[in-house]
Amino acid sequence: MIAQVGSNSASQVTESDPLNIVVLHNGLMCGSDLTRTSALWIDNATQLTQRYAKMAAVAEPPIVDFAQYGVLLVSMGQQPTSGYRLNFLPGAHRVILGGRTLQINLAWEEPAADSIQAQVLTQPCLLLQVPRRSFNRVEILDQQGTVRLGRRIDRVTGS
Repeated sequence: MIAQVGSNSASQVTESDPLNIVVLHNGLMCGSDLTRTSALWIDNATQLTQRYAKMAAVAEPPIVDFAQYGVLLVSMGQQPTSGYRLNFLPGAHRVILGGRTLQINLAWEEPAADSIQAQVLTQPCLLLQVPRRSFNRVEILDQQGTVRLGRRIDRVTGS
């Protein structure tokens, strides 16, 4: 399903004019329903509370001004070990809004084939507070510039 985000005109965002993205949560246990790589747009406090109930988050959901921001959940999907992680590193990675596509570079970390990791199912994810703009597609690129996810934004269910 397409999530219409805001009504402002889209523009290129550069480091001199940054799109203010804030990491709200970075975790490994983000919900057993996140079995595949995905991006979900969270539109309101009720949806955010519902997502937090599915996560292994010890804190209460953060307060978000949903009139100005939405929350983008980026998930790596279900992974077989604890060695998988997502990270957003401001300044080191770019966020570009071009046309109706939001492009975010993330550190997409996977364990080396010969590394020793805890054998536990994880669902690594990031929750990012994103200003409302006119985009309906998101592309997630890793640190090498490889597109890991490119799709229309799914809306979470709920009120």
